[in-house]
Amino acid sequence: MAPLIVPSPDVRYRIQNVDFRTYLDLHSLGEVGMRRFKESPQQQWFFRKISDGIFEIVNAEDKEYMLEASAAGSGFNLTAQKVSPGTPQRLQWKLVASRRGSFYILNSNYRSNDIFLHLENDKDSTPKLTRDSSLTPTTTTISKEASYRWNIAEDSPATLPDGTDGTETYVIQTLGGEALQSASPAADTTKIYLGGSNLGPEHIWEIVDLGNGKGTIRNTRADAFVNVQQVGSAGEWTHFLSKTTPVAQWDIRKVGALAFSLTIERPVNTTRTRLALTALNGVIVLKPNKDVQNQMWSIVPTDLASFNPLIIANPMVNLPVGMYALQSENGFYLRVDESTKSPNIYIDKSALSYFKFELAKGNDGTGLGHVYISHDSVSPRGYFCGREFLQTSMKFYIPYMDYTGYNKEAWRVELVSTAPPRYSITHVWSAEVLDAYNDGGPGSTVQLGKPTFFPGSNRWSFIPKQ
Repeated sequence: MAPLIVPSPDVRYRIQNVDFRTYLDLHSLGEVGMRRFKESPQQQWFFRKISDGIFEIVNAEDKEYMLEASAAGSGFNLTAQKVSPGTPQRLQWKLVASRRGSFYILNSNYRSNDIFLHLENDKDSTPKLTRDSSLTPTTTTISKEASYRWNIAEDSPATLPDGTDGTETYVIQTLGGEALQSASPAADTTKIYLGGSNLGPEHIWEIVDLGNGKGTIRNTRADAFVNVQQVGSAGEWTHFLSKTTPVAQWDIRKVGALAFSLTIERPVNTTRTRLALTALNGVIVLKPNKDVQNQMWSIVPTDLASFNPLIIANPMVNLPVGMYALQSENGFYLRVDESTKSPNIYIDKSALSYFKFELAKGNDGTGLGHVYISHDSVSPRGYFCGREFLQTSMKFYIPYMDYTGYNKEAWRVELVSTAPPRYSITHVWSAEVLDAYNDGGPGSTVQLGKPTFFPGSNRWSFIPKQ
C-alpha cells in the first residue's frame, strides 16, 4: 500500500501503524482503537482539508464523527467526537511526510503542532497522544521510531488500464468479445445491451475514477450514466441509462489479470446485496456477485479496443483472434499448398498463407494464448497438428495440416518481445516450439523443436490480413 502525499477529498483511506501493522478503527461512537484489517467503514477515514497539510479526519461509518485530541488532565486522549459549537475542540491534524514514505500525524489546534499520534507496545492498544516540547514552529525535520509513523493508503483503489492517447474512455466487453452499448437494434436508449462487429460511439464509455475502487460509467453517445432501479416487490433490480442525479457509483474491482467485475450494493429483501452486471443469454442483467465468467468484463481503452477476443492481453501488446500470416525472425513466411489437401507446411522467402487463430475451448480462457490454428483454402478446413518424424535414427516433431476434421490440436502463443512484438508458438501436446530453420538450400523447412545443426528461429511476427 503506497502512501499518498496529499489525500484527496471524498476518498476513503486506511491509517495503519508502521510498527505494529494494525489499523485505526472506530470501535464505538466516541471510542477509537487499533484492530487488524477488516472490511468495514469503521477502518476508513476521509481527510477534509482545512489548509495546506492540515485536515479534519472523518470516519466513513458516521461522517459526523472525527478524530479529536481530547483534553485529559495534563495530557490528551484520542477520541472521535461530533462538532460541538461554542466548545473548544482539537479536531485539526497535520500530516508530516517522513523520509521512509509514511507520515507523522500531529494535532495542530492552537498552533501546537507538537502532539504526536503513536502506539506503544501492544498491537491492539489504544493509540496514544504525546507532546514533544522539543518541536518548535521552525522545526523542519522529524525523526522518530516506527511506532510514531503511519501509512495512509487509499482503500481498494481502482486500477483501470491506460490507453495511448491519455483519455478515460473505454470499451467494456465480455470475455467473449461482446461489448456494452447504449442502444438496441430498435434504438431503445433506456438500457444497455450487448453488441459487436463494428466499433461505434454507442460502445464508448467514460469511466471517472472516484477512488476506493468506485467509478461512474457514462455512455458518451447517450450522455447518460449506467444506473439501477428496483422493479416489482421482490427486491429485483434492473439497469438503465440515466441523465439525472444522483449518479450511481460502481465498484470496479480486478478479479484476475485481465478481467474486472462491475458491482453495486442495493437491498434485496431488506438484505444489502452486491449486484453485478452479468451477461446472461445475450442480455445484461443484475445478479448477486459471484466468481463466475459471465460477471467478468474486459475494460479496454478505446484506442486499443477490438471486438475480437484476445489471444494475448498484455499492457504493451494486445493480440486479438483473427487471420494472420506468420513470418519468422530469420525472414521466412509460413505457407501451405493452397491448391491441394497436402498435409505439408512450408517456409518461403516470398510466398505466404493466412491462418485463422481462434481460442481453444477449455484451455484457460481468453488472453492466455491457447488457440487452434487452421487454414481454409480447401474444404474441409485444415487444422495445425503435430506428429513424430523419424530420420536416420533421429526423432523430430513436425507440424502438418489435418483435413480429416477429426484432429484439432491446441497450440500456445506466448509474447517473447514487444519492440517489435514477436511470439513463440508451442504445440501443447508435445511441448515443442514451432521453428523455421535454414539449411542453406531448397530443403529449408519448419519443424517442432529447434535442430542443433542448422540456424533457425522460433520467434514469429503476426501479420494481420487486411
